[in-house]
Amino acid sequence: KDFFYGTNNLSKNFQVNYVNSRKNPTTIFLKFFLFIETILNRFTQFGIYRTRLILIKKDYQDSDIIISFNDAFSINLGLFYRRKKNQKLIGIFHGLSDLSSRVPFFLRKNLVSRLKKSTKNLDFCLFLSEADLVHSRLKYNIQERKSAIFLFGVDKDFWRPINGTKENIDILCVGSDRNRDYEILKEISVKFKIKLLTKIKINLKNNHNIKKISGNFYNSSVSDKDLRHLYNSAKIILIPLRNVFQPSGQSVALQAMACGRTVVITETKGIFDKIVLRNNFNIMFVKPDSIHELNRTISNLLKNESLRNKIGTQARKTILDNFTINHMSKSLEKIINKVS
Repeated sequence: KDFFYGTNNLSKNFQVNYVNSRKNPTTIFLKFFLFIETILNRFTQFGIYRTRLILIKKDYQDSDIIISFNDAFSINLGLFYRRKKNQKLIGIFHGLSDLSSRVPFFLRKNLVSRLKKSTKNLDFCLFLSEADLVHSRLKYNIQERKSAIFLFGVDKDFWRPINGTKENIDILCVGSDRNRDYEILKEISVKFKIKLLTKIKINLKNNHNIKKISGNFYNSSVSDKDLRHLYNSAKIILIPLRNVFQPSGQSVALQAMACGRTVVITETKGIFDKIVLRNNFNIMFVKPDSIHELNRTISNLLKNESLRNKIGTQARKTILDNFTINHMSKSLEKIINKVS
């Protein structure tokens, strides 16, 4: 239920329809234009697809409010969609601040200009971290009155501790977004056994302490129940990140915390919460690129089961008090009522 972003709870007060923004074209004409856009985006790294809107326009064009839950479709809505009278557009962004840094240098000014136009045409912009919100406001001239934090939460009933599960994994790493820094795993002490679930290509030929399982959210041999078992089997959930504004690793961190596990995560400038998350209490932070601190933190935790249990207990409580689907739903409904 996590990746319905709390909308399943909105059905009490609203009629909610779901649309797949990655629907495949069926006509030769649309297949051709999607192919051309794909080639262009491989060169520019913009991720802008007018064809994606055309493919599903009939599915959402009569809605009072259209909400996009990913950066690319949010940008497309703002750039290309011609709304009907009184129709409202809400775009949710996961890492808008970092988008221009991914494109070739000579194209960055053009992309920033497009992002300014897109966000201006949206009625409201939501962000998953305070840092990304503040930086995006400055970078893209987004008005404060039409932007806010969207509180992400997880399914506390599914992601939960499983009593009796043996901790037979020292360190578990999960995730495939481009801001994961798995190269740093090669510098971790070889005495630590690591299990890595990702689709990211990484050469582990000389790292026999790291076992990789291929997979991601869209295509994996590991089911959600399998992943829950992996979380519960791990002494430490490690989320190594590059220092970006995107709150990378948020869903994995919250899922693992909901399972009562000890999470070690890089304290990036875009960390998803800087108030509720407390180092050495309900989570463990390490500085970016600090291999010495990372090795020390892991070693201390692996030796200290009581500390892991203490942090894990507080982690679960933190989720129940702050990051559930209900919290996420209320956060979204507040914005919907504001733009209505």
